[in-house]
Amino acid sequence: MIKVENLYKDFGDGPVLNNITTTFESDKVTVIIGPSGSGKSTLLRTLNYLEVPSNGTVYFNDTTMNEHPKTLQNARKDIAMVFQSFNLFNHLSILENCIVAQVSVLKRDKEAAKEKAYAMLKKVHMDGFANKKPGQLSGGQKQRAAIARALSMDPKVLLLDEPTSALDPETVGEVLEVIKNLSNDGITMVLVTHEMQFANDVADRVIFMDRGKIVEDRLSNDIFISPTHERTKLFFKKLRLNAH
Repeated sequence: MIKVENLYKDFGDGPVLNNITTTFESDKVTVIIGPSGSGKSTLLRTLNYLEVPSNGTVYFNDTTMNEHPKTLQNARKDIAMVFQSFNLFNHLSILENCIVAQVSVLKRDKEAAKEKAYAMLKKVHMDGFANKKPGQLSGGQKQRAAIARALSMDPKVLLLDEPTSALDPETVGEVLEVIKNLSNDGITMVLVTHEMQFANDVADRVIFMDRGKIVEDRLSNDIFISPTHERTKLFFKKLRLNAH
């Protein structure tokens, strides 16, 4: 569904992404892991051109991505993003947050958009908070609302950029449970996370990145049970030591 070729990104201090070539298949959950600063979030953000590559090509459904407004609009109708900092409109209710893009981008009738929004809020157990403003919600509730907003667009791909990193430990579980349920629905997801057990539970495939490169790309069970690259082994070893 998404293919990247020779993807390179440099913010001026050396490459953050260093000639990455890979594909992301439909109906699969791909989890990207690795140490901080390895380029995980930058790779994710290039998939819908929130970050424009310095070089290389991104293809979505065989269409070449570029900065042309029409190309971006068409792609972003189908590629929804969930951010670590929620990015909800604070002046709108949760229901309105889930309606506004449906009406403005998809040109959906407002009543149909409202019906869809309620259905998606119910899916993430947030229908009881539809009329609340983001400022009245916990971090976990905000993130579940953000997921409902993304799902309201009927995306073909859901990108999630460290969706639990801004949450306190008590609310992490409720968000992970929602994402896990979505993975069982067969939606195409690309997810950046530091939650290794969760990654193992939901991923069909795991990409391990370090210093802007894909070091290892394996089926989920394989990489966690028997990583082959020394850098991956060291990463998991450090995580286990820190857990103790």
